[in-house]
Amino acid sequence: MPHLLRLHPTGIERIAAEKPFVAHGVAEYAVTTTLTPGRVHPAAAHLLAEDG
Repeated sequence: MPHLLRLHPTGIERIAAEKPFVAHGVAEYAVTTTLTPGRVHPAAAHLLAEDG
């Protein structure tokens, strides 16, 4: 099961939230970031480790 890490909204998330369809609840955007195992900063590695 992947871990979700929520940070402060990025610029693109703020822009998407201001779109008229999103602002009026008609649509939504999903901003997804893919992390490659072994290429993540060591300080964040524990967030991606599988529970076991």
